Amino acid sequence: MLHEYDTGMATRRHRLWHATREYLTHWSVAGAILAITGAAPEHWFAEALDKMHLSYEELPPWLEHVDYRLVAVIVGLSVIVGDNLWRRHGRAAPSAVKLPSPALETQPAAVLRAAPPLPDKPSIAVLAFDNLSGDPEQEYFSDGISEDIITGLSSIPWLFVIARNSSFTYKGKAVDIKQVGCELGVRYVLEGSVRRAGNRLRITGQLIEASTGVHVWADRYDRTLDDIFAIQDEITSAVVSAIEPVLAASERERAGRMAPDRLGTWELYHRGMWHFFQLKLEDYHAAAKFLAEAERLDPGSPAVQTGLALCTLTGGWLFAPAERANWLKTGREYARIATTLNPRDSMAHSLYGLALVNWGEHEAALKETALSVELNPNNSWAQGMHAGVLAYSGRPGEALPHFELAFRLSPVDPLRWLWSHMMATALFFNRDYEASLAAGKDLVRALPNAMFGYRACMAALVKLDRMDEAKHYADVIYTRFPKELAGFLAAPWGEWRPQDHAAYSATLAAGGLVLRDGMLIRVSDPG
Repeated sequence: MLHEYDTGMATRRHRLWHATREYLTHWSVAGAILAITGAAPEHWFAEALDKMHLSYEELPPWLEHVDYRLVAVIVGLSVIVGDNLWRRHGRAAPSAVKLPSPALETQPAAVLRAAPPLPDKPSIAVLAFDNLSGDPEQEYFSDGISEDIITGLSSIPWLFVIARNSSFTYKGKAVDIKQVGCELGVRYVLEGSVRRAGNRLRITGQLIEASTGVHVWADRYDRTLDDIFAIQDEITSAVVSAIEPVLAASERERAGRMAPDRLGTWELYHRGMWHFFQLKLEDYHAAAKFLAEAERLDPGSPAVQTGLALCTLTGGWLFAPAERANWLKTGREYARIATTLNPRDSMAHSLYGLALVNWGEHEAALKETALSVELNPNNSWAQGMHAGVLAYSGRPGEALPHFELAFRLSPVDPLRWLWSHMMATALFFNRDYEASLAAGKDLVRALPNAMFGYRACMAALVKLDRMDEAKHYADVIYTRFPKELAGFLAAPWGEWRPQDHAAYSATLAAGGLVLRDGMLIRVSDPG
């Protein structure tokens, strides 16, 4: 409590810096200079004309009665106002994502963006801690601190914790805490900053009640890097105490960290995960490099093995679909090792379940994902993966509540495309074709350069007997993804049960896409 004033001042200064960067553009600066110059002494203009080798006598006669100073002030102020109006219009009405058909343009861009209700238990979002070190290369370090706090808090069963991928969407922005609380549906927001200089480290944190803006807790930690893990435990325990004093004593020990125990490995691990969550091909390769080095330094780290599994499995889906067999085998082994090294790691079990179901081992996958949910019901990945395995195991109705909870735990997750993909399939086999179509469109918006969303939309529309619309998606698939769909039709992918694959393929054939001699054929009249 002694440092609450210092912490608040540091946070306000940082918000002012973000606001200045956002609003003080080159045009605004130029306009301000012009307006100030116009309001300055008149001899400034005489000197300016002299620099241009002009005089008042050389100016056209119709300009003799013009008040140049007033003109400069008006033009300068107009530039400032015009620049701000232009940028406000750009933020208020961003360019729409180009959709594959006019029919899609009438759909809401993000149904799940509506403000969710508060859960019936304490809820919190941990924003990315600001990097005040003055070195952009240290972003991974401040991100890692925030992620470890999220991991520690999410292991507490009575606490509802928003996933990292959603809370980090506010990173680098001047945010209003009340708005964050409303958009994420949480009662509390934790924000802070990290300043690293040599071997010294300062971490500030403050817990805010989102609806009122009241500071529940604030503190500052000055340490050497040797104390980094102790600092994380202190912050986590303090937040827990502030939210639920009665339960703090019994729950504090469970707010453990999941990062590696060696600082060198820890830095490599978090640097790799920072690159991975950029979701770009070059960052995917960088993530694999850093995680491989972390594994070399500490092959017994469960967190590193879990990170390698996540990077390999989801990165394979995004960037190497043609090499499915290779990355599935590698990712499965990483996940298996992670569960062996730390049997209580919920994320590791969910990833192992994902790998197993893609190998067609549905029962084994269900055991892993069910255990993942049991270990940490606040893990959005645990809920999402358990839902996906249920869907592909012939139990789509049971999967839907878990999908809903996964989206609720991480409403703006950049990896939500994987849940949308599996949920569209679950809804299809649950015969809710309208909802399956909506999930498919959501997937198209998230991954416009992947086949999965178009395939889901086409199948749902065929079942709804909206053949003209289905034809549009069939044309897109036939034109852009013939090899991908041919590979799917040729043989069931591991997660698909043979009977489900046959039924789905028949639906696509009814819409005009069939496989003949290993080639995708477009049939104009399937009937």
